[in-house]
This record gives sequence, structure tokens and C-alpha cells, in this order.
Amino acid sequence: MRLRRIPGVQKKLKEYPCILVEDPKQSAGNWQKQFAACAPLVLEIGIGRGQFIREAARRDPQKNFVGLELREEMLYQTIQRMEGEIPPNLRLLWLNAAFMEEVFAPGEVSCIYINFPDPWPKNAHAKRRLTHKNYWQIYQKILTLDGLVQLKTDTQSLYEFSLAHLAEVGWQIKEADTDYHLKEDPANIITEYENRYRRQGKPIYRIITSPPA
Repeated sequence: MRLRRIPGVQKKLKEYPCILVEDPKQSAGNWQKQFAACAPLVLEIGIGRGQFIREAARRDPQKNFVGLELREEMLYQTIQRMEGEIPPNLRLLWLNAAFMEEVFAPGEVSCIYINFPDPWPKNAHAKRRLTHKNYWQIYQKILTLDGLVQLKTDTQSLYEFSLAHLAEVGWQIKEADTDYHLKEDPANIITEYENRYRRQGKPIYRIITSPPA
């Protein structure tokens, strides 16, 4: 998705200290201080327009949610879109996912969602994929021992790539689904991208996995 440049966007983001975590490295090991109550911490990597993370936080007030986004324009537009409707158990984070180890302590996150990430189709860009083995090693470090990661994608090649790299690092596959969009699941939160792909008749691939025992 190509975003229009927003002049002074980094300064504009600082206008939302109650929503956006300004100094995330200071939160490592102390994320519960960002919220009114201690609760399991859930992370979404790449929030897009924020539809999933806001609805997940609204539905489950017994958990705390952090939405991570790399693109500052996307994050700013998302905050503006959600302003006035942001659940108290939700915080947003402007960060490159490659630096998650610096802002989350070992075992601090209970669940990670990766919804329709950029598939980076060129082989030369494989290490940028959020399901490359290097990322699975990061996820393992920040997850609790019983933590889970859920991936959804419309790209078969990314699904297959993800399974191969999960096998390489020894993760346990709980579910691997190639037609998730055809199934009825009341717990499923539909993202903007999933709505679009459903209308196009594309299959939705989903993986639920956990770190090695």
C-alpha cells in the first residue's frame, strides 16, 4: 500500500502520548505499567488500519494489547481513525519488528498475531518476511512458554515458506489451514484485507503455532 507523505508526521505522532508508546525501550519488562491492570500481553505485528487490534482489545478487556506498525503515516492515520474509540487496554507502537527484542523482555508476550503481512515475493527479500526463521527465533524469545503465534495470509507461497521455516526452527504446528475463509468461526476478527480477499474469492491460509517445548 502506497501512503501519501504527511509533513511533520513524526512530530504529530507525539501528540498522542496516551496511545502511542514514545520510548518503547524503557517498557521492556515493564509493559504492564502502560495499562491500568496487569493482564496477559497480546501483540499484533503490522496493524494496518487498526481494525483487528481495536476489535480484539474491545472484545477481550481481560488482556492488554499492543499494536506494532513500521510505517509512521499508516500509524498516524490509524490513530486519527480510532481516536475517541480506543479501548483502554490498547497501546500502539511505532517500531521495526526486527527490534522487538529491545522493547519486550523474554517471556513478556503471551500471543502474537501476524495478519496479512507483506509477502516480499522476491527471493532476494526473503529475510524481510515476518515468517523467516530469524523472526521465529525472536518470537520465541519474547513469548511465554505456552505462547502462540497466529498467521493469516492470502499468499500460498508465504504459507508454504512459513511452514518450512517453522519446521527448520522446531516450532509446533497447532493448526495449518488452507481454507480458513470457508469456515465458520465466531472468534475470528475480520481485517480489512481479509474482507477484500473474501470478496475476491481468494483462499485464506492460517497457521497457529507455538515455540519448541
